[in-house]
Amino acid sequence: MAMSATRRMIPSTSASTRRGTTVNGGSSVCFFRAQQQQQRQQRRAASFLRYAGASGRAMTTATDDVDRNDIVDVWCFDARTIGEDEDTESGRGRRARAYAALTREEREELSASALRAYARAFTRKTLMRYVKDGTGGDPQRVVFALGARGKPRVSAPSELTSVGFSVSHCDGLVAVCVTRGGECGVDVEDVNRRRGSDVNKLATRWLSAREIATVEGTEDADERARVFMQTWTVKEAYVKATGLGIAGRPFREFDVDIDVSSGRLELSDGEAGEAWRVALIQPNPETSHALALCAPPTSRGGLPEIRLRWASPFDDHDGDDHIGVSPHIVVASDVRRA
Repeated sequence: MAMSATRRMIPSTSASTRRGTTVNGGSSVCFFRAQQQQQRQQRRAASFLRYAGASGRAMTTATDDVDRNDIVDVWCFDARTIGEDEDTESGRGRRARAYAALTREEREELSASALRAYARAFTRKTLMRYVKDGTGGDPQRVVFALGARGKPRVSAPSELTSVGFSVSHCDGLVAVCVTRGGECGVDVEDVNRRRGSDVNKLATRWLSAREIATVEGTEDADERARVFMQTWTVKEAYVKATGLGIAGRPFREFDVDIDVSSGRLELSDGEAGEAWRVALIQPNPETSHALALCAPPTSRGGLPEIRLRWASPFDDHDGDDHIGVSPHIVVASDVRRA
């Protein structure tokens, strides 16, 4: 289930010794069908709220600088291999470790989908990394509440109430972004997902006039699909950060202009109520996932420091125990009023 402006999630494991990779910007991509999202937004929000809980088991903190508000951590979990050994002793043990992070209600609600359960456990464990001293770090202590438009937030424990977070998952990749700097939005998607589709038709239905012209003007069919998905991803991260969602801020009402070759990324919204910074990255060069991130600027007006980290819901180790893949920053910019 997706959190933050009603979205989904997924998992991954990378093993080795890891220090979270530091980058200067990020954005995540997941084309969660807009029509379905509009129809299910309130139902998913209500379902998410039922997953709130509390209880005890210790974990270590993510870093020594959990109070810095000029950092956005993007935690990723690669779940593509999960399912191959679910019925083995190893698979059952792994499942038990992940499910221990869930509330009883979550275990019941998510019993039909191991991936959704793993994604929820990953989110809970990720958030508990931001408890300063790492004590009392049972992931079940995290209690969620909903904002005015159904965007989840943390209401307990008190150390996490100032934390902004967002979750997305697509095709085996789960991403959870966390920051002390305010609200944030993340979206992850496979940029090849719409290859072979009538992308012009999708663009006409969902995008702005300027974006439609860009998509239709791209001659190569595969590149046209990538342009559409990159645009969608950035827009999705933006509406999640604002808390409005697709229903509250229809995609056709603001513009995203991306030119990877020249390094240009512009998001123009005449109704932007505050300053935002957006970025698009490739979290893993070995896959076709794109990740878009939207977050408030730093006190100096720049893009927050973005750290990409790979972890797992199956253990209690700090993310610094795992080596992550160095991300490729595609483009980054600010959001301006049209």
